[in-house]
Amino acid sequence: MVTRTIEVEMKKWLKSHHSFTIYGARQVGKTTLVKKFAQDSGLNFKYVDCDRLISRESLENDTNLKEFIGETQLLILDQAQRVKNIGLIMKIIHDNIPDVKVIATGSSALDLASEIKEPMTGRDFNFNLYPLSINELSQKYSQTEITYRIEELLLFGSYPDVINSYSNEIKEKILYSLSQNYLYKDILELDLIKKTSLLVDLLRVLAFSIGSEVTNYGLAEKLSIKSATVERYLDLLEQCFIIKKIRPFNRKITNEIKHPYKIYFWDLGIRNALIEDFKPLNLRDDRAIGGLWENFCIIERIKKMQNTGRRAKHYFWRTNEASSKEYDLIEEVSGDLTVFEIKWGKSGANKVKKYPLFFNAYPGSNLNTINKENCISWLN
Repeated sequence: MVTRTIEVEMKKWLKSHHSFTIYGARQVGKTTLVKKFAQDSGLNFKYVDCDRLISRESLENDTNLKEFIGETQLLILDQAQRVKNIGLIMKIIHDNIPDVKVIATGSSALDLASEIKEPMTGRDFNFNLYPLSINELSQKYSQTEITYRIEELLLFGSYPDVINSYSNEIKEKILYSLSQNYLYKDILELDLIKKTSLLVDLLRVLAFSIGSEVTNYGLAEKLSIKSATVERYLDLLEQCFIIKKIRPFNRKITNEIKHPYKIYFWDLGIRNALIEDFKPLNLRDDRAIGGLWENFCIIERIKKMQNTGRRAKHYFWRTNEASSKEYDLIEEVSGDLTVFEIKWGKSGANKVKKYPLFFNAYPGSNLNTINKENCISWLN
């Protein structure tokens, strides 16, 4: 069993009085994680599946709460967003039963975050769980093996069930099932959208646009809908851990772009399932491969930083003149900037330029080229 990176961060805070809230898309391994964490903790724990009505009723009945918890030291509330007033319930436990630590999980930040945020302010730590990262996969495969499997990761992503399947046919079936049955479940259960088909159409447009700049207006025009609707749907998809929006970096240079953004998918297997395209890389053009590679590298870098508790902000950079200058990824950590250009092949890596315009405006920044040869060490 792969040890998830956030387990290390969680163990650091186990002896504190704080509770934990773990967010992540469905099927990324939250239940497996919390059960393993509880068993390894050595504490007397109780696992509660909040999808079960009887469990929800027991938690919602605050007069019976102490009896329900009993001698438990670690209370796990899986799919906690299903429990009415879950934030207040966690606050009651935290304030009145101090010997009990609570771990709540939710498959979206939509409902659970809003329920927990105010009652649990200063009382809990938040963690995000994503599909398996390169660092986590390194427990299963050597660096050489991961490099060999790069194409597989670009096509099928890294959901745990997908990684553990040895047939491409089975991988595809799992991904089609995830994209059709689980992807929109939280949004639909909360009755936040009226047209599922419109959401699917938007996701497909985004799937064809990875690595390219988009705007709310441009997406709205393609789908014949309002820009405000696009903005709302993108926000929902981000909170359900389906997509990640990257904004342009702009601070000092007058002709730095400010409005377009880029959209990446947290899992490329989901992205490819949405457009029903799992064909090998040798049957794709260079631009399509470049988009997949850029998505993979940027999302994996964000996973690495977040999983290890390192605070980083990520942007892309481009100027708006006719012969525009651009960099794929700007990483800001404690005010320091690192620039990354992401290239699939060696020939592209040789074309990376150090633009004086950027480095004069932001002195002390470093420029790095990421390619197939060095990406695994960069992400591990």
